[in-house]
Amino acid sequence: MFIFENKMVESKQEWQGKTMEFAPDSSPIAWEHYKQWYSETFKKFKEEYAVCSPGFFTYDKGVYIPKPKAGDFNRLYALSKEAKILTDEAGNEYYKAVERLSGDVDFNFNNKHYPFFEACLKNEPKEYLRKEYLFKLEECKKMHYSLLNFSLMQTMGNMQKFKGKKCADRLDLFIYYLGKFYETDKRERHTTDIIHIKNGDEDKESNQKALMDYLNQFEDLTDYCKKIYFISDAGLIEKLRWHGQKNERLDNPEKVRTYIDLAYCFWEKKDFYFSKKEYLTISSYFSDGGETYTYEELFHKLENDLGAAGQREIDVIIEKCLNCGFMHQCGNDCYIR
Repeated sequence: MFIFENKMVESKQEWQGKTMEFAPDSSPIAWEHYKQWYSETFKKFKEEYAVCSPGFFTYDKGVYIPKPKAGDFNRLYALSKEAKILTDEAGNEYYKAVERLSGDVDFNFNNKHYPFFEACLKNEPKEYLRKEYLFKLEECKKMHYSLLNFSLMQTMGNMQKFKGKKCADRLDLFIYYLGKFYETDKRERHTTDIIHIKNGDEDKESNQKALMDYLNQFEDLTDYCKKIYFISDAGLIEKLRWHGQKNERLDNPEKVRTYIDLAYCFWEKKDFYFSKKEYLTISSYFSDGGETYTYEELFHKLENDLGAAGQREIDVIIEKCLNCGFMHQCGNDCYIR
C-alpha cells in the first residue's frame, strides 16, 4: 500500500547513478509523487505526457537538449508523447519546443518572501497574534519545498513565468487570473491576461495557442483546481480567487495573516485528499465514541484494513492522524478520539 508522507525535498538528489542539483519541485523525488497522484486523477496526463519517464529538456542555442545543465539547478519534464527527438549534422540530439509539464511551488515562502512577511508580522500590536503567526510563518517556510506545496504546470506558453512575475508568485492571484480565463467566452480567451497572444511573433503565438488548448481541456476553474491542485472545496477556491481579485500588497500584519491562513487551509485540504483513506479508516474505529485502543491493537487493525506493511507505515499513519486530530494519545500506549 502507498502511504503519503509529506517529505521536505532537498535540491541534491540521485539520478541514474549520479548526484545532481535539482529544482526541488521538478526533481526525482517530486516526480515520484507526481507519477503516483496525477496518473490517478487526470488520465490525460498519463495518456498524453511521459509522466512515468520524465527527462531533461535544457535550452541551448535555440533548441532543447536532453542533457542536464552543468553546475546549475536542473529540472525534469514530462514531454508530450508526440515529441520527437531530432539529430543535427554533428550527431547531437535535440528537441524543438514541445508541450511539457514540470513542477511548480504553490505558495511561495522562500528566502525572498519570508523576511518581508516576518517584518510585517513583527508590527502586529497584539502579542498573542504576533507569536502565533510568527510561529506559523516559520512552519510555512519549512513547507516551501515540500510535496504538499508542489503541483504540475504546463511549461509551454510561459505560465510559470506569468505566475512568478504577473502574480508575484502568489497562488491567490494566479487562481484569480485563471478564473478570468474560464469566465471568458472560448472565442475570446486569447485576449485574457494569462494567454495574451500578440500578432507578429509566430513562435510566441504558437506557444500561447498551445497553452490555451491545454487550459481548455479543463471544464472550468473548479475542474482545474480539482485535477491540478487536488482541491475540490468550492469555498476555498472562492476564497483564493476573491483574495487574488483584491490584488493587494501583503504589507501589513492582517493581510499576511490572511495569506498564511489560506496556505494552511490549502495544505490541509490537499493532505486530506492524499490521506483520506487512512483518515476515514481511523475515524471509523471511534464511531461509537469512547473507544480506546492500544498501539498493538491499532497496529493490527491498520495492518488488516489498509494492508499497511511494516511498522514505519503504521507509525506514519498514526502520527498523521494524531497531528490532524483524528485521535489523541492518552498515556504512553493508548489512543482515544
